[in-house]
Amino acid sequence: MPLEGKILPKHIRSQVKPRPYESREKSGRFKTWERDIRQFCRLQGLEPDLSPEQDIICRQIIEMSCTGEALLYIQRIDPHRHTFESLLQALSDRFTHPEEARNARKALDNLRMSGMSARDYCNKFERLLDEAPPMSEADILFCFHKGLPEWLQTWMNYHA
Repeated sequence: MPLEGKILPKHIRSQVKPRPYESREKSGRFKTWERDIRQFCRLQGLEPDLSPEQDIICRQIIEMSCTGEALLYIQRIDPHRHTFESLLQALSDRFTHPEEARNARKALDNLRMSGMSARDYCNKFERLLDEAPPMSEADILFCFHKGLPEWLQTWMNYHA
């Protein structure tokens, strides 16, 4: 039984909805979508761990933003039996594979700013970081710093 339609307008603070997850099996876009869903819930003032009502609303947000195979999968696994976190985990298990994370980490290690603007570098770094396996803050800073041009690394070291 779909949850869509049960979410109340008072729970959505703006008319902007999260982008839909147009699943293709192992498409490599799940982690970015997951980040968007988490961010959307936070912007709405929702914390799924806080109360069962907020958890239900967050699960409804997941379902309303899924299309295609992902929506069919959610309907098959019965989202009422899952918490927000376990529903995201079930989707992640279904629509991602370990190679994606390894490839993203390699791409992150090889990313260099040369030939792109600072904004483009930051956006690409952030996108790859979303797809990479969890890293410590020190590793993230090291990877980011390593990809900068040498003159900028020197400047940052001097001003840090």
